[in-house]
Amino acid sequence: MEMESGGSHGEPPWLLILLDSEEGLLMVEIRTIENCISITLSKF
Repeated sequence: MEMESGGSHGEPPWLLILLDSEEGLLMVEIRTIENCISITLSKF
């Protein structure tokens, strides 16, 4: 049996967080691409 770690190799790992604040809904997207961390904030 073959064990594969880290999931799919095609896409970099990323994390999506939804925050409900007083100003509305905030979407925080955190990606790691080539040892760099990219954080995207979106307000709805």
